[in-house]
Amino acid sequence: MNTFSVSGYDENNKRFSPCSLRSVKAVLQSKSDMCFEEEQIAFCGNKRVEIGEDCDEDIFGDEIEGTFPAKNHTTCCTNRCKFQPGAVCSPKNSPCCTKTCEFAVTSRICRQHNTESCRKEAYCTGECRNGVCLTFCEKSGIDMRPCICEN
Repeated sequence: MNTFSVSGYDENNKRFSPCSLRSVKAVLQSKSDMCFEEEQIAFCGNKRVEIGEDCDEDIFGDEIEGTFPAKNHTTCCTNRCKFQPGAVCSPKNSPCCTKTCEFAVTSRICRQHNTESCRKEAYCTGECRNGVCLTFCEKSGIDMRPCICEN
């Protein structure tokens, strides 16, 4: 890591150096059991869909802009993290959900091509893993990378 900030536009700005990775790994291995613990209950309003929730939008608003309740709250999710009547999804929680709380057409791209993370674009086919859209190779179990990657 550098001691000063950069513009963030260079290709390597989203990568850690081997030295930084070793340093972070050492800290996590020695202290992670004291720092991280799994959440035991769902918390409505943290933008993460957890057990017992249908959806989870930012119901608390924007603290910086002072908007309470959230100005961008959709009609898909209630303030108790359940779908509104007729809603089947929330665009705040899924790139494959429309503003009318319906699943998007299969031709809609849910994940753009990204050379940095070596991911091809993926479409709203209804197939995902942990809420992340899968490419054809990932869905088919084909062990191929879409581009040359480094570990």
